Amino acid sequence: MSAVAGDRFEQAPPLNIADMEWKSAGAVLVSLFVGCGISARSIDVDPGHVADGGGSGDGANDAGAPAHAGAFTNDATLALGAWRERLAAANCARQLACSAFWSSEDDCLQWANTFPDYARFFGGVDEDSAIASTHTLAAAAVLDGCIAAVTGAPCDDSRTPYEACLDVLVQKDARERGEPCAEYSPYLVATRCGVGLVCAGTYPCLTCEPLAPAGTPGEACSADQDCAPGLACVRGACREYASLPGHGESCAEAGTCRGALHCSRYSEGCVHPGAENDPCDPDETDTCLRDLTCSVDAATGDARCHAFARRGSSCPRSVDASAASCDDDSWCVFETSDAPSGTCGIAPLSPGPCALFSRDSSYYCPAGTYADARAPDATTLPSACDCKPQREPGAPCDADVECLQGFCDGADPSHRRCVPLLADGAACTPATSTHCAAFAGCKTSGTCGRACN
Repeated sequence: MSAVAGDRFEQAPPLNIADMEWKSAGAVLVSLFVGCGISARSIDVDPGHVADGGGSGDGANDAGAPAHAGAFTNDATLALGAWRERLAAANCARQLACSAFWSSEDDCLQWANTFPDYARFFGGVDEDSAIASTHTLAAAAVLDGCIAAVTGAPCDDSRTPYEACLDVLVQKDARERGEPCAEYSPYLVATRCGVGLVCAGTYPCLTCEPLAPAGTPGEACSADQDCAPGLACVRGACREYASLPGHGESCAEAGTCRGALHCSRYSEGCVHPGAENDPCDPDETDTCLRDLTCSVDAATGDARCHAFARRGSSCPRSVDASAASCDDDSWCVFETSDAPSGTCGIAPLSPGPCALFSRDSSYYCPAGTYADARAPDATTLPSACDCKPQREPGAPCDADVECLQGFCDGADPSHRRCVPLLADGAACTPATSTHCAAFAGCKTSGTCGRACN
């Protein structure tokens, strides 16, 4: 996977989730929102209880690696997909009732269901197949309890839904307390810990530990669910949710606001995100509802909130802020490497023309490929860009991004070759720490490995 804006290569862009934090509940990706009562929308998908799962080995290799994109589908995979959609519906209903950062529940759901496509494109991983190969769904009563907590907990209670959803998925080969628990993939929040344990610590030195007691006012925290009901995590400490500033009040001290408000970094006051056609500031996060974008009229300079271009709509090859970018769940897909415009949709997973993801102004390519682009000037995208297959070890190369699961090595430019990542204990420098194998880095001793006690 790679991206290019000019000569700048990057990893995948973050999903536009603003203040929403994706957290691991068991092993499924769960967005826990601070919310209150819930809409009457029916959430009745019944994934069933999968007693045996589906991990016969077809969806993962012997080491338990994630299933690749386009992996097998069976009852366990379908059940995981149904559960993910059921949980997304509950979370979006809670989000709309409590924070109202979306124009509608359907807009939230469309965004929430982006992640499987995102993981396939950028990570080469089929989310449902991968999790089905390593985990089973908990009993129906546990799943129902999770949904009930998400939809029923008050707006100032993130702890109850988090605890209720913690063990919705059960790891087949669970790690015990104190054992390492690094994630399977950056695109899968799939804990390896057993029931009742969480993956805790400082990355990459994570171990399975019991869930810490809910924080009280003044105690350290990293997210709202670390705090007891009625509290929020504000600047690293638990604080009474009711004490957070409301509309028109200063948020300079708290850095956040109650409910459906965001803290303007310019006015340092709590304001409502803009609805369709409201004035907005293109330089400020959350200036519009999350399914809208802030764009500037090139002729008048007037900035207003408007809807993204929907799937099937035309999209330009442009970094102009006034141009209509695709939804946060879509790519701008071009038929040729130099086409002046494309169509909003799901980008193919094979080599071909580079795509733009949502409002991002960098070109992106699917996992297993890299972006080969013509040099642009300072204000435009490259006039042409192709996604080319990454190369196996031993193949000639010019840059690391061209190599599949390795890096480009060699002092002589005419004899550089793709080589495997460095194993633990191999010599390295801070400048070459990305050449160390997954979950490792270059330690102060000058060798690859985790700097863990």
